[in-house]
Amino acid sequence: MRFHAAMVSATGIRRTLRAGRRRFAGCGDHEQPAGVLCRCCGRGKWREADVAFLRFVRGGPSEGIVALEKPQVVLGRHPSCDVVLDYAEISRHHARIFENHGSYFIEDLRSRNGTQVNTRPVRDVTPLRHGDRVQLCDVEFVFHEGSGEGMSAVQAEQDTRASGRTAGASPPAASGETLQPNSTTTVRSLGALDSTGDPGSAARPAAPARRGIERGTAGRRLGAVVAAADRASEASAERALVKLRALTRFSRNLTGHFGFAELLKSLTGGLFELFPQAQQVVYLEPSAGHPNEFEVRWIADRQGRPSPAPQVSREILQRVLQNGEALLSENVAGDARFDHTESVERMTACSVMCVPVVDHQENVIGVLQLTAPLLAGRFDHDDLDLFASVAAQFGLALQTLRLYEARLRERDLQRELELATQVQLGFLPRRPPRIPGYRFADFYEPAHGVGGDYFDYVPLRDDRWAVVVADVAGKGMPAALLMARICSAVRSHLHICGDPGEVLERLNADLVTSALGHRFVSCVIAVLDVRSHRIDLANAGHWPPLRRTPEGDVASVGTTESGLPLGISGEARYKVTRYPIAVDETWLLYTDGVTEAKGPDRAIYGMPRLVEYLRNGPSDVEALIQGLVADVDRFSEGSTRTDDMCIVGFQRTAGAQPAEKRDGD
Repeated sequence: MRFHAAMVSATGIRRTLRAGRRRFAGCGDHEQPAGVLCRCCGRGKWREADVAFLRFVRGGPSEGIVALEKPQVVLGRHPSCDVVLDYAEISRHHARIFENHGSYFIEDLRSRNGTQVNTRPVRDVTPLRHGDRVQLCDVEFVFHEGSGEGMSAVQAEQDTRASGRTAGASPPAASGETLQPNSTTTVRSLGALDSTGDPGSAARPAAPARRGIERGTAGRRLGAVVAAADRASEASAERALVKLRALTRFSRNLTGHFGFAELLKSLTGGLFELFPQAQQVVYLEPSAGHPNEFEVRWIADRQGRPSPAPQVSREILQRVLQNGEALLSENVAGDARFDHTESVERMTACSVMCVPVVDHQENVIGVLQLTAPLLAGRFDHDDLDLFASVAAQFGLALQTLRLYEARLRERDLQRELELATQVQLGFLPRRPPRIPGYRFADFYEPAHGVGGDYFDYVPLRDDRWAVVVADVAGKGMPAALLMARICSAVRSHLHICGDPGEVLERLNADLVTSALGHRFVSCVIAVLDVRSHRIDLANAGHWPPLRRTPEGDVASVGTTESGLPLGISGEARYKVTRYPIAVDETWLLYTDGVTEAKGPDRAIYGMPRLVEYLRNGPSDVEALIQGLVADVDRFSEGSTRTDDMCIVGFQRTAGAQPAEKRDGD
């Protein structure tokens, strides 16, 4: 069993309570109503608000506790669920617990094996009360609702169990010290810090020895040279120290940004601090749809203002991209490497550094350019090495930012998909119809959260029921949207005419004349007359229903009478065939998620195996469908399901009324 962020330990629950909602409870020394200040002393105190949580007692860790901190918590096998129960018998979206006006309820989301509260199956939305035991197959948990004091008792029990398991455990052996970026230990390893951890004397070379200097003119001249060398060395060390400090601040400030503009501003400020002579920063990225063309994404000058005219040469940019290496030009105007094209000549007298920004696979994802007027100073090779190091850090920060943005988009898409799943389930029947003399059962599970399979039970006039099963070509969101349209159209046309053949012709006309592109739908409609015990069947390119007689014989129904799928031809016509249904006779309607289920060797389940199962399967229609789903799962042996699965079955029982004759019989 795996839990998401909603699962916390006993210590974490106490922290959640302390940081959660609280309410005023009087001072505690005088009798006063809760929620007001004491009228005697004017004092008061807070007490913890009521909380609700799930304590798992079977099927998972004994210390498993899930706090119900969200308005809705979904339990199931799919990774998008709030509580993931990684068991084969658990459905992808098995059940949900939600709060409404201070009360908690549980609803089974059409799971395969059902949900039970205190051993009673959950058929509808069921209220939860303190102490209720909920079973999801082999998983069992207890619902708790009450004050923080009641929570503390459970916490104490969980802490006692946890401490008993960990008693006597020895701490892990200490490992070697790991150097962290920008840490004092790392900088010391470079030999650039003194014992205090602050860049200082360690970067300053000791003054050279002056022993043996002879007196006289030669000695004085030599002393002057040595003193000048000392001053130059100290000045160089001071400049290196300033750059080291600036680089340390730059590396620290470059992390933790969650926006592209914010990251570029931090980069610009750091570059101007590292290179006092620099005047303009330019960042370029590949154009959308044209990876070989680069466009300017960011320009800034030393005052932090966007520069109106970026100094970018196509000649310099092409050299950097072709070689994949950093480029330095101390004076662009006098650099013999360039042909002095128009783009180079437009650049004013300046010194330029240009480096590629690469990802972890050494692919160029951008280019950084830094320019400095010659009067402000020229860049040298040490500056180029430092600039290349900055570009590498920027590349890592940019990748991290893009991964974060992609994760946010994925999270938003997942939320939309979860909402779409709930909306789609709302189109399907909540439960099979209850008709004297007949039993109905069904199973539905999409392959990708939402799907294109559809089924429905539509009540008609004169004790007739229409059973509809359809399969939209394709998968995912487009198929689900078309399924929603088919759902409303089927009900509308059935209530208008009631003839399954005419309904299919009307649906076909709707699809052919719509602007949905080359989309088609297979559909079968069986209209059951529960008084005359007969079925009117019309099929639009769907898998033929299977009919099992009381003697156990199984055969396909209406194979030759089936027409074209909906949406292919506006001239298609659909024939209606009438069949009687005997006592203990069973009908099964299904989609290709059953017959085309694939095993590990890429073999498909197939129609012969389906017929064989139906011939030897349970007599009860509900057990028959549950067994069929289990048989398909065994055949797949854990392989990822690639198509939606929908099964609907009904059978006539011995309690049905004798058949009545109608007009036209």
